[in-house]
Amino acid sequence: MYLRSIFVLASSWLLATVDAGCKNYGTGDSNCPADLPCCSLDGKCGSGAFYCLAGSCDAANSFSTSSCYSAPSCQTGKDTFGNILALSPKSKYIGDPNLAAWVSEPTSQAEIRDGYLNLILNSTGGESKVSSTRWIKYGAVTARVRSASSGKGVVSQFVIKDQNGNEIDFNWVGTNPRHVQANYNYKKQLTSIPAVNSPDLGDTTQAFHDYTISWDQDSITWAVDGMSFRTLNRLDTESIGDNDYKFPSTESQIVFRVWDGGSSSDPQTQKWAGSPTNFADGASYTMSVYSVTITCDPSNGSSNYTLPPDVAAYEKAHNITSDNFSLTADPDNARREGNSGGSSNVSIIPGDSSASRLASFSTIPSLFALSVAIAASHLY
Repeated sequence: MYLRSIFVLASSWLLATVDAGCKNYGTGDSNCPADLPCCSLDGKCGSGAFYCLAGSCDAANSFSTSSCYSAPSCQTGKDTFGNILALSPKSKYIGDPNLAAWVSEPTSQAEIRDGYLNLILNSTGGESKVSSTRWIKYGAVTARVRSASSGKGVVSQFVIKDQNGNEIDFNWVGTNPRHVQANYNYKKQLTSIPAVNSPDLGDTTQAFHDYTISWDQDSITWAVDGMSFRTLNRLDTESIGDNDYKFPSTESQIVFRVWDGGSSSDPQTQKWAGSPTNFADGASYTMSVYSVTITCDPSNGSSNYTLPPDVAAYEKAHNITSDNFSLTADPDNARREGNSGGSSNVSIIPGDSSASRLASFSTIPSLFALSVAIAASHLY
């Protein structure tokens, strides 16, 4: 009863909203009101983490420029996906990065199972996408990944990106599963510098490899299994006409995504990804992430993140704490590379089974820690 009351209260706090475009709210010339202060990127006013999170909130059209939450700063470490509660549906995430390291988009089918982060693409949705709750500006990120791109139209991605369209990409496409492409975007635009293919890696849908993005203020390097195959120097991105360097240089999230490029409305995307995407006979495609290792730039990394006042007040009121709870704990230490399914009863989000999640965490030291972690992730 105690947990259920928390879930009900949390749902009302997280999803308070009005269905209106922010710029046209009220008389048509006002931003969001004080009681629904945050303007989401799809043009709705609301309160709570779903609307106010960095990366999801349009500060210019919110109640004030400080209405949106600040971005939680980078934290050096390694996530081996030993705790299923480290992933929360975005609609149920309360805004504390210490209680969930990753969030999945509402339409995504994503799970942590047997020590893997899995993203599933099938005919029920056009993509699955998972983003980090902490942000990075310069540093290195290594993800051990097995791609989903085994057929035409299936695009797998490991990306460092901000909300303004600046991206540093690893792209796998189903028409070429033996290579990964290194690419970048600047303010949502592909640059004139073309993507670069890696050396032949064999079938990337059958084996894991370590993919590394090393990023500093002067250059970006893409590497596979410790061998770099592309370096982009900032000086080479100068756009004299724009008096600018088209080089990513802002705080960004780490994103994993698998999506249907074969059904894109853009002919160029279809040509790049291949088309049509085969979903016959219930076909599905799974991108698996074995681990993510993050090394923050010393000038931009800090674990001391101050929670937004409304998040802190909510946690205090409901006695929610991350004490004695590890997002990366691997209690059974039993996973094996190459097994991304296994016999686990943990079901795919959405439509998850709370009972199976509870049963799988019997080894967590504190039942209270488990209860507050579930409450924070709102898995009921």
